[in-house]
Amino acid sequence: MDDALARLEQYEKGALINETDWTHRPDRLTKCFAPEARARLQAIVRRHDPTGLFVNPLSGISS
Repeated sequence: MDDALARLEQYEKGALINETDWTHRPDRLTKCFAPEARARLQAIVRRHDPTGLFVNPLSGISS
């Protein structure tokens, strides 16, 4: 499956978060949100969950 998806990657425009296996391919999260949206979401997480209590798939993705 990974091989098939890799061949199709050149035709992608983005990704839907509910169709992305971020535990297996965390790099695909960058395609789920525009850079501005990622930065906004990360700011919200920092404000409301500063200790990292909740699972946050965006934690390893830079804005």
